[in-house]
Amino acid sequence: MASARMGCISRIIWIALVPLGMMGQTSSSTTIALDSITVSAFRIQKKAQRLPFSVSQSNFSSTQGQRQQLSLAEYLQEFPGVFSLNANNFAQDLRVAIRGFGARSAFGIRGIKLVVDGIPETTPDGQGQVDNLNLGLIDKIELIRGGAASLYGNASGGVIAITTLDRLESNRLKPSLSFGSFGFQNIQLQGSYQATKTLVMGYLGQMKQEGYRDYSQFENLGFNLKVKHQLKPESQLTFLVNYAHSPEAKDPGGITEEAVQMNRRQARQRNVDFQAGESVDQLKLGASWEATHNQWRFTSYGFYSHRDFFGRLPFGNGGVIDLTRNYAGFGGSIQHTSEGNTTKNRLRLGIEGAQQNDLRRRFVNLSGAVGEATLDQKEQFSHGGISLLNDLQWKAWTLLGGLRYDRNRLAVDDRFLSDGADSDALLLPAWNYSFGINYSLHSKHHLFINTASSYETPVLSELSANPTGQGGFNSQLKPQEAQTYELGYEWRQTQQQFSLSFYYVNSRNELVPYEEAAFPGRNFYRNAGRSFRRGIESHYQVRWANRWQFQFNYTYSDFQYSNYQTSNADYSDNRLPGIPQQLLQGQLLYQVPQGVSLRISTAHRGKIYANDANSAMEAAVSLWHIDAALPLPIWPQAQLFFGVQNLTDARYSDNLRLNAFGNRFYEPAPGRFLYGGLRLSI
Repeated sequence: MASARMGCISRIIWIALVPLGMMGQTSSSTTIALDSITVSAFRIQKKAQRLPFSVSQSNFSSTQGQRQQLSLAEYLQEFPGVFSLNANNFAQDLRVAIRGFGARSAFGIRGIKLVVDGIPETTPDGQGQVDNLNLGLIDKIELIRGGAASLYGNASGGVIAITTLDRLESNRLKPSLSFGSFGFQNIQLQGSYQATKTLVMGYLGQMKQEGYRDYSQFENLGFNLKVKHQLKPESQLTFLVNYAHSPEAKDPGGITEEAVQMNRRQARQRNVDFQAGESVDQLKLGASWEATHNQWRFTSYGFYSHRDFFGRLPFGNGGVIDLTRNYAGFGGSIQHTSEGNTTKNRLRLGIEGAQQNDLRRRFVNLSGAVGEATLDQKEQFSHGGISLLNDLQWKAWTLLGGLRYDRNRLAVDDRFLSDGADSDALLLPAWNYSFGINYSLHSKHHLFINTASSYETPVLSELSANPTGQGGFNSQLKPQEAQTYELGYEWRQTQQQFSLSFYYVNSRNELVPYEEAAFPGRNFYRNAGRSFRRGIESHYQVRWANRWQFQFNYTYSDFQYSNYQTSNADYSDNRLPGIPQQLLQGQLLYQVPQGVSLRISTAHRGKIYANDANSAMEAAVSLWHIDAALPLPIWPQAQLFFGVQNLTDARYSDNLRLNAFGNRFYEPAPGRFLYGGLRLSI
C-alpha cells in the first residue's frame, strides 16, 4: 500500500514539473546563452551543435554550494545515456555505464575513459577509480556518448572529461562543514591565489560515514593543488598534485532477496567474518602545456601515479590482496588550421604512451589476518598510440574523421614458483576509426550521422583472476570489440536546447563477470559471443525569467545477447544485466543571484536484471531529491545549505552484483537521507 501511494505521488509530481519546464517557451529573459557551448573533449575545440557525435556538457559551479558531494553519481545523472550504480559501497567504487559500456564492472569504472584536467585517470588496461577525485572541485563535465577509441584508445566506449575549479572569487579561503544521516561528515577547505601570471587553487577535505548498512563505514582524506602559469599570452603551463588517503572502506557484501526482506540493513555475515574491505593510498603528479602560434596549436602532458591498495575478500584462499601500482604516461598533439572563403579545416596529429606496473600478491585470509602467500607476480601493461583527426567545415556541412593505431603489450612475471612457472605475455594491437557528418538545416537546427569503432582489453586484475586457481593470465579471455552507428538531431537557441539520437551498437566478445562455487565472492570473467545495443536518448533544457531552469532526459536501452552460450546454459536473446530499459531524469532549479537556490531532481529507472539468465531482477523505482542554499542576512560571507536524498523513502537496491553465486545480488540503498551544513568565504 505504501509503495502504491509513493508511485501515485511520483506521477503527480512528474505531471506538475513538465508544464513548469514548458512555461519557459514564452519567456524572452535570460542571462545565459545555451547556444554558445564549446566542448574540447573531442580533442578539437568546437561548438557542440556542429559536432557530428553525441557530446554533452554541464557546468556545476552554480549548484556546488548545495550538493552533498558524496558521489560522482550526483553529477552524472544530469546526462542522457548515462547510468550509475553503487554510490554507497566505497569498497567497490562507483559503477558507471554509458550506453551499456561499463555495466559489467565488479568494481571501479571499466570501458569508459576518465580524464581529469586533461590527464587520464584511467589506467592503460582500462580501469578507473574515482576515490581520489575531490567532488567539491568539479567545475564542469564533458561527456562523449559512443565509441571514442579513435580519440582515446583502449576502453573508450564513452568518455567522461572533468574540469576542476581554477579559482575562487577574489583571493579567499572557503571552509565548509556538513553533517548528515548515518554518521555522514564532510569537512573541506578551499583556497585560491591570483597573481599577475600565476594562479594557485588548493583543496583539503576529509569525508567519513558510518553507512546505512551494517559494516559499511568509510573514511577518505583528499588533497588537491592546481597551479597555472601564463608563460606568454598564447602559452600556458599547468601543474597538478593529487593525494588520496582512504584508511577504511568496508564492504557489507551482496545479500539475497529473502535477506533483504528480513533486514535490509544487515551485512553478509561472511563479509564480516573475513573483514572484507580495502584501504588505499594514491599520489598523482601531472603537468600540461598548451600554446598557439598563428595557425598552429600545441599541447602536451605528462604524469606519474603511485597507488598502494590493500584489500580483504570474503573467502580464504587468496582472499587478501596487496597491490602496488606505478603508472606513468605522456601525450602530445600538433594541430594546424587552414581557412578559405567558405571552408575551415583543422588537422590534428596526436601521440600517447603509458606504462602500468602492478605488483600483485595474494595471501590466505584467516578471518581478517594475513596468512601464507598464494600468488606473487609482476604485471605490466605497456601502451603506445598514434592518432590522426581531421575536421572539415564547409558552409553548412561538417565532416569529422579519425584514425588511430594502438599497441598494447601485457606481460606477467610469475614469482610464486611453488605451483609452477606461469609467466606470460600478450600483444594486442588495434586499429580504430570514426567518421561523422553534421548538416546545419538552420543556425539552430542540426542533423548528424556517424559510425565509430571501439575495443576493450581485459584489465590486469581480470586476466589474473584465473579460474584454474593458478598464477599467470586467463588465456581464454579476448578483447571486446564494438561498432556504433548513430543518427541524431539537435536544436539550440538562446533559452532552450533539445537533442534526440538513435544508435545501434554491435559487439562481440562481450566481457562478462561471474562467480564460481569454489570461490564465493570472487569475480571471474568470460567472453559472450555477440550482443547488440540499440537505444534512444533525448535531452531538453530551458531557462527563463532570469531565475528558473528545467531539464529533462529520457533514455531507452534495448541491450541483448544475440549469441552467448556456456557449457551449461544458453543466454542468447536475453537482456544484458545491470542496465534498466527505461530511464527518466528531471531537474527544476530556482536561483536568485547572490540569493536563494532551490533544486528538485528526480529519476525513474525501470526494472534491472541481475544475472545473464534474467531470472532475478530489481524492480522499477522513482527517486526524488531536494536541496537548497541560502545566504545568512546577518553574515553575508556565510551560506547555509541542506538537502534530502530519497525524499519519499523508497526501498530499492543501490547496487546489483551481477551473476553472484547463491543469488546474493542485492545491496540495499539508504532510505531517506538528510544533510546540511555551512560554507564560509573569508
